[in-house]
Amino acid sequence: MSTFFAAYHTRLNRKLKPWQLGLVAALMFLGITAILSFDFIRASQIDVAVGNPSPQRIVAPKNSSYVSEYLTALEQDTAAAAVVDVYTPIDRSIGRTQVNKAQELFNYIEVVRSDTSADKAEKINNLLAIESVEIDQQTANLLLDLSSADLAKVRDESKRIIDKLLRSQVRSDQLATMLEDVRLEMGFLSNEQQTVLLAIVPSLIIPNSTFDEVATEEARSEARGDVEPVRQSIKKDQVILDEGDIVTAEDLEQLEILGILQAETNWWQFSSHVLMALLAVSIIFLYYLRYRERFYRRLRYMLLLLVMVLLFVLSAEFLSNPQSIVAYIFPAAALGMMLAVIFDGRFAILVIMVVGILVGYISNGSLELALYTVVGSSLAILTLRDTQRINAFFRAGLVAAVGNLVVVAIFNLRADADLFDMLQLVGLSFASGGLSAMLTIGGFYAIGTLFGITTMLQLQELSRFDQPLLQELLHVAPGTYHHSIMVANLAEQAADRIGANSLLVRVGAFYHDIGKMPDAPYFSENQEGINPHDQLDPLESANIIIGHVTKGLEMAEEYRLPGRIQDFIAEHHGTQVLTHFYQKARDQSAENDNNPIALIDESRFTYPGPAPRSRETGIVMIADSVEATSKAVQPNNEVAIVKLVRSITDKLIAANQLDNSGLTMGDIRQIRDSFVETLKGRFHVRVKYVGNEQLEAANTPVIEAEITDIPAENSQAVTPLEA
Repeated sequence: MSTFFAAYHTRLNRKLKPWQLGLVAALMFLGITAILSFDFIRASQIDVAVGNPSPQRIVAPKNSSYVSEYLTALEQDTAAAAVVDVYTPIDRSIGRTQVNKAQELFNYIEVVRSDTSADKAEKINNLLAIESVEIDQQTANLLLDLSSADLAKVRDESKRIIDKLLRSQVRSDQLATMLEDVRLEMGFLSNEQQTVLLAIVPSLIIPNSTFDEVATEEARSEARGDVEPVRQSIKKDQVILDEGDIVTAEDLEQLEILGILQAETNWWQFSSHVLMALLAVSIIFLYYLRYRERFYRRLRYMLLLLVMVLLFVLSAEFLSNPQSIVAYIFPAAALGMMLAVIFDGRFAILVIMVVGILVGYISNGSLELALYTVVGSSLAILTLRDTQRINAFFRAGLVAAVGNLVVVAIFNLRADADLFDMLQLVGLSFASGGLSAMLTIGGFYAIGTLFGITTMLQLQELSRFDQPLLQELLHVAPGTYHHSIMVANLAEQAADRIGANSLLVRVGAFYHDIGKMPDAPYFSENQEGINPHDQLDPLESANIIIGHVTKGLEMAEEYRLPGRIQDFIAEHHGTQVLTHFYQKARDQSAENDNNPIALIDESRFTYPGPAPRSRETGIVMIADSVEATSKAVQPNNEVAIVKLVRSITDKLIAANQLDNSGLTMGDIRQIRDSFVETLKGRFHVRVKYVGNEQLEAANTPVIEAEITDIPAENSQAVTPLEA
């Protein structure tokens, strides 16, 4: 059985070809269409639509009494429309503030008038520059020409008018008539004084009462709530519609209550199913291709996505009946949490939104069930943390239950709500959250077995130090083992800081250098004073060093390491050049006339890559270089450590090794800070004391030189872009 699953997982792990991607999309489209069309072949009883004439005479087959939602809504809308807008109470402080502003304005005008160092033109320019009011050339001249007594009278009259007008309610829609109000309030003034006052005062009258949208809506809601439900009665054999009568919304409601109106189930209905399925699949796959290219290459991820989406849409088809409370146990959050762990949170939310749209479509346009699906699941995704711990999923399930409960409250809290029904909905909301958590954990067991997808349970198992492959690494290449542990410690803390998958980073770092075991003595961390590269041709040395990547991938296949762990082996060096051996080959070539430098092929000294395609592998690439280089350089103070870390990250960025990793500059800055803190503890950076500045400066290593000028015996293992 294990051989069967190994071969099966190998087939699933193959790179996805374009035709396979199209096939998966087609299968998802056909699957969703089939699920939506379960009740497709069903005879229609009466086919009518609002605004169209009735095709026949329709009579009531039975007596019925009901609350008309349509007529009740009309009454509620009428009551709400009769509510006048509500404004906030008058803010008295605004009046006092504006009076003070008027005083400050006139004080400034007086300063300008009394400025003996400025001529009239300069004074006019100063007045025109006032921002609080609009003063034109004429007004500015009048302000300078009025006597002090006349200007004082204008000032006092302006303050009086502002104070009086702002004691009454002033709304924004009343400002247009404010100039006329000012005219009516003016006392006896000369024409010049009136001109000045009318230029200043209206600009200082501002609203002291604003429209209160919340209070207005509360008043309208209260008005709607005061409307009594409109009850209607239908007698058996009562004529609902005569042939040719124009169908109204009220008529349609009566037909639905009587149960003689069914949704159209013909080929037009099927067409709508096809369009809905096409829309759902298009959104998912377009996003997938645009933002999740790193999963595109694995067939198993696409097949997993196909199976999960179809299973949950099928569940929704059976559960999402707006007339039944069973719909509220739909565990949509399980789909969201599994996708968030396997892919990422953004993709999970997108799929959940699509599933929510499908749920609303399946449940005859129920906004409540659509939001019930999306809100709880989205909250679970956004609050899912520490996924390496099982209780994290129960916490997220609880959050999903709370989100479910909020949606239930929004749509069901009414004055006439039945308490027993509400308690049932509360119980089902929490049951949905708990069921989602259990399905998520159980689903990971199935996913790991059937699809070979790396799950937290597999990662926890692989992180055990008693794993056979780690034990073999410890005994065959103890220096590499210790290096891998140190890289894991560096990388894990950095991953935690930027919100990456720290457990995946830790396990990936444990296994990233397993390919060194067949040639352990050729790597400096495993050497004891003898460097075998001294006796080898540079190209031969380069082949050995580069070969640890390909050999590591072969060992990973042999030990059936998950694909996500294999990514760390393949990508932790990216496509960097073994600078030391390449330069050594060029130097030897320059000394040999028969082998010119031009014949030295740089590609033969370059790692096969690819460069990191995830944040996690990008972190390990940086940590690998930092750990190896710091071991060689041995920085002894914080400045040296900062320079070392910054130099390495800058070189990786300049070499375009992190371009496809998804790491932002903000992420890299936080990774640097994390590495510096960790290395400070590792190298026991001493406390700075006053007076020791010169001593510390003298002991600060020149990082830029030491990184690039590592002694030859260490270069194959610790040069930052090669380590």
